[in-house]
Amino acid sequence: ILVSIMSFKPMTEWYQHSTSEFNILFPKIPTNTLKKINTEAGEIEMQIYMYNSSKDETDENLIYSVTSSEYPKEHIQSHIKNDNLDTFFRNSIDGMVSNVKGKLISESKINMGKFQGREIKIDFKNGLAIIRNRTYLVGNNVYFIQTITKTEKENNKSIEKFMNSFTLKK
Repeated sequence: ILVSIMSFKPMTEWYQHSTSEFNILFPKIPTNTLKKINTEAGEIEMQIYMYNSSKDETDENLIYSVTSSEYPKEHIQSHIKNDNLDTFFRNSIDGMVSNVKGKLISESKINMGKFQGREIKIDFKNGLAIIRNRTYLVGNNVYFIQTITKTEKENNKSIEKFMNSFTLKK
């Protein structure tokens, strides 16, 4: 009986992606891109790890991504509790919504251990898709964990599995 049960094991193993900073599960191996952007704090490098599942009809989501950036220490640090943190998160959220020409659906404060964060949902393309994002500030490093899914599939277990698998190595 055990052999017959084992033969029906679904092939849904996820890929454990590991960097020097964090671990996270992706459905498949992500691509890695380095992008430089200009910000109020100067030029920032963004490491983008992304799996585009839009051609995989068996996946419930379209995009899975993690972006990490290091800001100058004089610009922002997570251990300094002041209005700068709220301003930093507000500007990040407003920037994300504006960049995709979306509409903010929800926003909540979250934590990962002692580190503050925000979780948001954005209506993308006038109801076509939902962007879900968790942003964490760890020291002067920022992590954006994000999925994009069709609106009718917005409450799926793969989003939670991906988001909740993010762990820091520090």
